[in-house]
Amino acid sequence: MLDRTLFPKSVKDAPAVPGKSSRLFVLKSAAGNKKLGNGRTTFTKGRFIGMPLYSLTLEERATCPTSCSLWKNCYSNSMPFATRYNVNAELYRALSADVERLSAWYPRGFVVRLHVVGDFSSVEYVEFWRGLFERYPQLHVFGYTHREHGTPIGDAVAALVQSFPTRMSVLRSDGAGAGDPLPPALVIPKDTSTPAVGTRVVCPEQTGAADNCLECGLCTLGRIGVSFIDHGRVAKAA
Repeated sequence: MLDRTLFPKSVKDAPAVPGKSSRLFVLKSAAGNKKLGNGRTTFTKGRFIGMPLYSLTLEERATCPTSCSLWKNCYSNSMPFATRYNVNAELYRALSADVERLSAWYPRGFVVRLHVVGDFSSVEYVEFWRGLFERYPQLHVFGYTHREHGTPIGDAVAALVQSFPTRMSVLRSDGAGAGDPLPPALVIPKDTSTPAVGTRVVCPEQTGAADNCLECGLCTLGRIGVSFIDHGRVAKAA
């Protein structure tokens, strides 16, 4: 079974020194990501208006549950140039430094997108983010997880969101089960012509209603389900 990225050479430990231009170790500005910012840096809609957005990329499949419905056709299969960071002590050190620096730069708040690629890898990793939330009130987060409701990691993520409901929004990929406090996020076929499926809205960036995530902000609200149009390709084991 394929259990990691198609691009193993892209997987790295967090660097020992920050980037010269960004002055950050592992977090990247949304401006460099077409879907997230497309040249822009700051939210103009949603719950985090006025806050700059940064992102983190981990290794797909290696950090994801095998129950993921997109295990083979993850959209990251088309991202050979993305740097994926190992989840280890070096990453914790680098993230702590980045969040501390961003908190100083943006005393009114900033946002981290978890995870452009990858998922919450362990309960320990979730609790690491809890520690950052407790130390840095400027930190805000949005993202998605395939970790299911009723599993240790999935429930740890939900508990973290419930602890910081105005600062964190996570949608449950593959849908939310009965009693799940997180809103659902589901993938729908490419040929869909339906603007909304049930109580979910199709991603405005994908339909052309918004140019990027910063000009949409829907997923930051923490209460609305979202559908995403399938755009992955099937992975092939080496």
